[in-house]
Amino acid sequence: MRTNPAPTFQAPDTAGPAPAIKDEKKKRAEHELLDASGAIVDDEETANGIKYTLLEMPERPFTYQFGANPTVDKFLALFGAKTLCTNESSAVRNSPKGSGTAEEQIDAVEARFALLATGAWVDRTREGVGAKVDLDALANAICNVMVAEGKITEADVANGKMAAYREKLEADKAFARSARQHPPFAAEYAKIKGASTKTVDDFMI
Repeated sequence: MRTNPAPTFQAPDTAGPAPAIKDEKKKRAEHELLDASGAIVDDEETANGIKYTLLEMPERPFTYQFGANPTVDKFLALFGAKTLCTNESSAVRNSPKGSGTAEEQIDAVEARFALLATGAWVDRTREGVGAKVDLDALANAICNVMVAEGKITEADVANGKMAAYREKLEADKAFARSARQHPPFAAEYAKIKGASTKTVDDFMI
């Protein structure tokens, strides 16, 4: 006797439509630095303003020059300072070399602000995120400033003063931190390390 085949059961499609493939993240805007005349420059040290251009509306860029409005300048400075603190701390904490301690994070924040006081936006000579202070260069910077101010002599430096400062910097973190933040030492350190710094001559017009 011929029998009918058993009915087949097909589970309903509950998955819904396949998710749309997101477009690759694309650039939305152009950020540029401007000097006081409005010309585009490449570094923060020579910049006095910013230009923000939405690529969908290039005919209507937004520009701002420091000094145009003291109240706006203050708000931008406060926002920028808070952001910079967060960026420096996060960079050390999230470094591939391992999580930075709280002390290392605040060291990085203080060192960055000390560098700003020398007229340099960033230490372009440092090796990666959260790079350590070069204690040899810092000891050299201290001695150079001390000699220039007549506190010690070149003979003192040659006879062990630099080595003594180097040893002190290694052993006393608080001393090293204070020395790194002292503007004359910070400026000389930046000079030794090759970072650009500002002098009075740079502001002649």
